[in-house]
Amino acid sequence: MIKKTTTHLSSVGVALLLAAPSVYAVCPVGTSTVNFTWDGAGSGNNAVWNYGNSSNTYTVNYTDTNGSPAAVDITMSLRDPNNINVDPDVRDAGKHHYDPAGGCLPNPDPLIQPPAVDEWPSNGSIDDPWDSDCYGQPSSLVTGTRMAYGPGFLTWVSLSSDHNQEMFLDFSFSRPAHLMDNFTIGDIDAAGLLYTYNNFHASESPGNSFQDEVGFKASMNGTDVPISIFNPGSALTVTGAIARANYNSAQNNNVAPTDPLGTISAASTAPIDKFSIMYSNGQDDAADEQANPNLYSWWSGTHGATNGASDNHAVRVSGFTFCMAEPPKDFGDAPATYPTLKANNGANHLMSQQLYLGNCVDGDSDGQVTATPSGDDSATGSVTYGTCATAGADEDAITPVSLTDGQTAPSINVKTHNTTGADATLACWIDYNGDKTFDNATERASTAVANNATTATLTLPNVPATASTTTGGSTVMRCRLASTASEISNATGAANTGEIEDHPVTLTAAPPACATITNTTNVTKITETDSNAANNTASAAIQANCAVSKTDLKVTKTASKTTVRHGDTVTYTITLENDSDVIATAVKVGDNLPSSLTFVSATPSQGTFANGVWDVGNVAARAKLTLMLEVTVK
Repeated sequence: MIKKTTTHLSSVGVALLLAAPSVYAVCPVGTSTVNFTWDGAGSGNNAVWNYGNSSNTYTVNYTDTNGSPAAVDITMSLRDPNNINVDPDVRDAGKHHYDPAGGCLPNPDPLIQPPAVDEWPSNGSIDDPWDSDCYGQPSSLVTGTRMAYGPGFLTWVSLSSDHNQEMFLDFSFSRPAHLMDNFTIGDIDAAGLLYTYNNFHASESPGNSFQDEVGFKASMNGTDVPISIFNPGSALTVTGAIARANYNSAQNNNVAPTDPLGTISAASTAPIDKFSIMYSNGQDDAADEQANPNLYSWWSGTHGATNGASDNHAVRVSGFTFCMAEPPKDFGDAPATYPTLKANNGANHLMSQQLYLGNCVDGDSDGQVTATPSGDDSATGSVTYGTCATAGADEDAITPVSLTDGQTAPSINVKTHNTTGADATLACWIDYNGDKTFDNATERASTAVANNATTATLTLPNVPATASTTTGGSTVMRCRLASTASEISNATGAANTGEIEDHPVTLTAAPPACATITNTTNVTKITETDSNAANNTASAAIQANCAVSKTDLKVTKTASKTTVRHGDTVTYTITLENDSDVIATAVKVGDNLPSSLTFVSATPSQGTFANGVWDVGNVAARAKLTLMLEVTVK
């Protein structure tokens, strides 16, 4: 905010007071001259501002340094925190103290004697500010184009009850611009309190004394940029970045809108994205009213002294010229055949602070061809939006990608930044066949990226079964993010928003499928006659390349005697075998003796035996364990 004070006006900002001719009269080499015009100028964008508007966005078309059509958006907003922009007679049903509603007269109060009369000529014009609300209707003395100052200019009107009340016009540029020296404010003038008292009806004071005061401020990404002041009129006093009309209580210092005595111009000393003008009633008029309440005793006798009351004074805002550098662009860094370079219609994006991939994007003058995409990460661009973890490392949206031959519907997570207020589109291509180009039919995938989304999941095309062979095991992926889907229907060409990132991709052969391999042995020759040829063949099967193998436990049991008598001792041998290549874990084997047998002892080769349970534990692959169980016959 531009802030004026009564004692420290220079704190508004840094301003340089320069005389014509100026170094800011011609756009720098490498930039384009762009004209912003108001409605009725006859050329340019002819911006319209209607009575009651608070914010408008204007698209200004121009030809860039490459001879191509280009455009920049300028949003103008009126900030009026104290409601001083239009006469409250119209908008606020007559709440202004000095000019209540009800026609052209300054104040119809019957107690004011002699009765109030309209003593300024030209009802509702710039020469008769008191009567801007004649007959309760807004006249030409309101803020807007084609108003009091006619076509080609913006009329900016102020009405205040205190000189500390301020309002602002903010011009916000969609891309950095360099403001030239013809941003001009005219008709900056004043009328003294004593002059009004001596020449007009008593109730004309204090409202018709005023002192125009304007201030300037410029910034880039929120940081102040110094303003240069040019050709201030001799009827003005300039302090810092504020200009006010010279004030004399006994004089009418009114100047014509075209009079250079009341005109001042401003320019920016460096690229900006915001330019603001402040307008208010000046401190000298306030001091005069504070010191001389007797000049408007009809009011001050009851309400006390005013502090810069004013009714409907205005300044004239001209169109202006600014310079646009070629917009910062982001290019890729894949090998040249994809293509990558500007000369080959390589993919490129106009950078935007609202839409990019990853955490940041930086500007490139051209594509940065590298065999393995990485060139854009090794150089810091001219302009950076967002915050890169390492300066210049803006290829940060995707972690390294590794795919496998025959993989179906592989997906990747892509980090995004979208604050455009609408969905954007993400498209990625992978060179699966290794021909050093991207094919839309088989190598492209896309998805929507919602407003405010910080990540997007994209399902890629199926990987061909021989991709690792045809590419030699590595290839290139290109991802593009843009507001308009049609701009990234191909992997080449320009997009007006977003970012491009090229990334290397690793492709590996798929492991062999799980299979059972059987090896067979045959008796192929014998001299004698084989009495049983059926057992001359034997086979063994194994599982190969299976993701999960299974264990196979086998139990056998034999007895030391098959015929016994009462009191005989018998030893059972229990054999546990892991007939697989996978360890078996936490194995237990149960052996509950019949009631006709009495347990004597148990000897396991591994683990323990108690209460009819052999707690074996883990059984290694192909291991064989035994339990010797001795019993007697009842």
